[in-house]
Amino acid sequence: MDGIREGNSTSRPLLLDEGNYGYWKSRMEAFLMSLDMRSWRAWTKDEDDAAVGNSGALNALFIVVDPNIFKLINTCKSTKDASDILEVAFEGTSKVKISRLQILTSQFEVLQMDEDETIVEFNVCVLDIANESDALGE
Repeated sequence: MDGIREGNSTSRPLLLDEGNYGYWKSRMEAFLMSLDMRSWRAWTKDEDDAAVGNSGALNALFIVVDPNIFKLINTCKSTKDASDILEVAFEGTSKVKISRLQILTSQFEVLQMDEDETIVEFNVCVLDIANESDALGE
């Protein structure tokens, strides 16, 4: 996927070239749906409102991942499905999360400030552990 040229913004889609059709197709579909869902099918007002929100969010997810990560979510039609896949890929299952939290707890318990370490540097270490723990939901 070398040489994939991105558009400048969410209003300028990816350029299609001979080597990126699969990538382009999914990104373009999300781009078009985020512009106007009615171009895909007729829905009720409530369905349309929900779909527009989903399409915009899905397009945003597609835009912010690199081509290798995009392969994990390119067939998703809902933001929830894409988010769930990314969560498992990057945070792991609940068992993996528990293990990671146990490791973070152990790191926190043995954390000590070095003599040559400043308070700011030590605070960064504490915040790193706290932020990782928070990202895992604890």
